[in-house]
Amino acid sequence: MDNPTAFPAILVFGVLLVAGTSSGQDGTRHPPGKAAPEERVRELERQVSSLQAEVRRLRQELDAASVRVAVLKNADPAQAADLVRGVYGDEPGVAVEALPRLRGVAVRADANAAREIGELLGSLDRLAAGYGGPFAFPAFAPVRIPEEALLAAGLRAAKARSKSRDKK
Repeated sequence: MDNPTAFPAILVFGVLLVAGTSSGQDGTRHPPGKAAPEERVRELERQVSSLQAEVRRLRQELDAASVRVAVLKNADPAQAADLVRGVYGDEPGVAVEALPRLRGVAVRADANAAREIGELLGSLDRLAAGYGGPFAFPAFAPVRIPEEALLAAGLRAAKARSKSRDKK
């Protein structure tokens, strides 16, 4: 070696060459103790397929449930929504919201539950009409149903709901 800097250059090059090899570059398929890339890909594909199935299920739930607004002529929307929440509180996919400015109740549920809730709200509205009295103006203020009558209506609705569940 005529060049005095050749040896240190070769030494540095050798060290960099050995230190710079990453797993897979040195000829091994994968580092010991780690999953092979094919196994990792299969694992990720399984996770993706389960997530896709859940997304499909959630989309079907969203498609099945729609939002309906029941307009009340007489009953107080907040009181009616509270009663519906009490009767249908444990039902998955049912959401109820009072709309006082519209004098109504928004209901998000599947077709059967929405029909039952609509019937309940209609009966509450008819019940409230009976408590208005001759000088009540439901066009201006909603009628609040007395607690005893509201409780009786809620119990009837819960009983009817349990009967319909037993038939299924």
